[in-house]
Amino acid sequence: MQSATILKNGVTCEHGGNLDDAIAKFGGLRDEWIDLSTGINPVPYDVQEMPSRVWADLPDRQARQRLLRAARTFWNVPKAAEIVSAAGVSALIARMPSLVSGRLVHIPHPTYSEHEAAFRMASFA
Repeated sequence: MQSATILKNGVTCEHGGNLDDAIAKFGGLRDEWIDLSTGINPVPYDVQEMPSRVWADLPDRQARQRLLRAARTFWNVPKAAEIVSAAGVSALIARMPSLVSGRLVHIPHPTYSEHEAAFRMASFA
């Protein structure tokens, strides 16, 4: 289930994290649920010791280039394909309308409601 966020022009979008609604609808106890919609994992990856600068420094151009190279290698992205980095998927979803021409789009469901909200805010049908 999702919690609402009000955007401009009365358009709303949902972006996870509302376990109370899910429990009310489907049952169970909070400890029995894993809310994957928020990216919060109650059993996180085993992160090794890292220098404190990892948590304090802003990413610079070299750090971004290393990240993009690592992503391209990990996902085997062809050199001709463009890739981008972002602090989260919401920022990328919001930019999607600027990448296409026309005014009609089809968004298959189920998916985050942020896709539809982004296109509605950009005056797509």
